[in-house]
Amino acid sequence: MLAEERYKMILEQLNREGTVRVADLVRQFNVSTETIRRDLEYLESKKLLNRVYGGAVSNQHGSVDGSERTTYVALKSRIDEQIEEKRKIARTALSLISENDSIALDSGTTTLELARLLKDHFKKLTVLTNSLMVLNELSGVDSYTVISTGGILKTDELSLIGDTALATIENFNIDKAFLSVSGISSKSGLTDWRMDEIRIQQKMIAVSQKVVVLADQTKFKTTSLLRICDISRIHAIVTDQPLDETILRDYQSQKVAIYS
Repeated sequence: MLAEERYKMILEQLNREGTVRVADLVRQFNVSTETIRRDLEYLESKKLLNRVYGGAVSNQHGSVDGSERTTYVALKSRIDEQIEEKRKIARTALSLISENDSIALDSGTTTLELARLLKDHFKKLTVLTNSLMVLNELSGVDSYTVISTGGILKTDELSLIGDTALATIENFNIDKAFLSVSGISSKSGLTDWRMDEIRIQQKMIAVSQKVVVLADQTKFKTTSLLRICDISRIHAIVTDQPLDETILRDYQSQKVAIYS
């Protein structure tokens, strides 16, 4: 099969399903993993898809519920975006944490800002995370119990993913999980682009008594390709500005507390 034929079939599958996995394409086309990776690199260079760990996702905009669809942005670009807003959110989120709590922090950039504030406000915490940057940030706090999920290193996100990480998380009962997401919609729920990160977030949600989402104003009424969970699975959202009254009532009607 010619490369051009594979390109066409890959794009057709993305159009239908929104995502493709390298392993599935290798079996489908009976070619090597390197061949598929080169195909995806080429299609990404033409701005026809976005590569993610283990595959690729569509970069098309629009969603079924009318909200705006976001596109994947790598960690190195996200980390400096909306930085003041993220810091404001992190400061507000501190009020939801108590001394001696056990908390889970995902690999989002807003949760990293929260991690940077913890050591100045709490003497004892247990922190479970899959983020290398959070681990590094808290590595010098002797009074904290900091737990790494372990797992496969995802270099573009500086995070740990995979079955080992999931199995580690499953062993714990966590008081509060703090998550960063790409999109929040009352209809579509919490969404993101990072396939393997979503599995980590879903497991953190499953083992936590309360789930708090950290999200600036740009995340509301937007959706990313992949669903994390319904709004009914979360307890609170911390954002950087007061929400429009209509949006606020929408979330409050679903028993989600809003902090800004």
